[in-house]
Amino acid sequence: MKILLVTHYYPSHKGGIEIYAGRLAQYLTDAFSDTEIQWAASDIDARPDGIARTAYLPMRTMNFSERIFGIAYPLWSIRSLKRLYGAVKDADIVNLHHHAYMGNIAAFVFSRINKKPIVVTEHVGKVPYKNIFINALSALASSILGKYILEGADSVIFCSGIVRERFSGFCKFKSKPAIIPIGVDPSVFSPVDPIRRKEIRAYLGIPEDKKVVLFAGRFVEVKGIDKIKKMIPFFQNVIWVFSGWGKADPDKWGFPNVKVYKKSGIPLLVSLYRAADLLLVPDAGEGFPLVIQESMACGTPVMAAPGSVNAYAQARDLLFCESIDAKNATDKWVRKLEKILQDTSRLEELRPQVASFAKQHWDRKACAAKYYEIFKNLRNHPFVPRQS
Repeated sequence: MKILLVTHYYPSHKGGIEIYAGRLAQYLTDAFSDTEIQWAASDIDARPDGIARTAYLPMRTMNFSERIFGIAYPLWSIRSLKRLYGAVKDADIVNLHHHAYMGNIAAFVFSRINKKPIVVTEHVGKVPYKNIFINALSALASSILGKYILEGADSVIFCSGIVRERFSGFCKFKSKPAIIPIGVDPSVFSPVDPIRRKEIRAYLGIPEDKKVVLFAGRFVEVKGIDKIKKMIPFFQNVIWVFSGWGKADPDKWGFPNVKVYKKSGIPLLVSLYRAADLLLVPDAGEGFPLVIQESMACGTPVMAAPGSVNAYAQARDLLFCESIDAKNATDKWVRKLEKILQDTSRLEELRPQVASFAKQHWDRKACAAKYYEIFKNLRNHPFVPRQS
């Protein structure tokens, strides 16, 4: 079964969507020997290593919107789109991740022309920006473009329930949409005992008696990085660790209690999860970021905004929650964080609980099997009647 995977970037870009797609490719090819993947994405990032039976189709890209404004929207060249058309013709299934990116839109149109089964994986719902114009443009894209693509897809997969609820309000799907979080590999993302945690902290140069708060993701507005910057002065005795990259560089903030890792591969990222006392996810968008699953799998509790906490209802009782949208959001997050970090016993009690929950709900093999079943059914029965 030949699958064309289309994302805006490759995982080395360190965004949640492309990392999710990379894990999916890895899990599918590991578990199902009849699966071959061709992966189209922007050529500005290094292609992943070690994914079996996966070929890459890097697209010539203009990426000025992210470079200048911090908004990810790569534009692919005409020649690259011609190559994409050929890849669509050669595929059995086309899997698009998110509806709004130029390459994904083109792949959708090419798939319809060539009558190829389309699976759309939708990661996020509403993402609030400070800029009113960008907010309006994003809402318009969802209501018109999102509706067109999701209704035209043969199957739609949502990464969380809250995203499905948002699009279900105005989309009539061809078939019942699925909810499939990508899952994590328990052989990679797993907890360690207290002694090993101390050793990891010593290796990272983190004092044993300090609380550690971690942020993992792109350093851009939509991930809430500006909210964290405002909080740091209130926590002089806390070590703030950042893993990622972006325009809002924490290295330039001038805080002595900040550590930044811009080129952290999976082994280092796992160590950061294990070393941290708490992962902070001040992302106001509607979705369930992959970093929450990874952190919990490593035994580290999470504090997040309601859009993330409510996205996966089963995990709600294990997540600390605080609104990020109010005018006094910084004060509210500071008070909440103070309370959490002071309750050391509660943080320690949560570690085995969140790790157990992640192992039970986000096993990579189960998630890959659900995807495979959808792909296989569409290959054998590509035209699904629209629900009444």
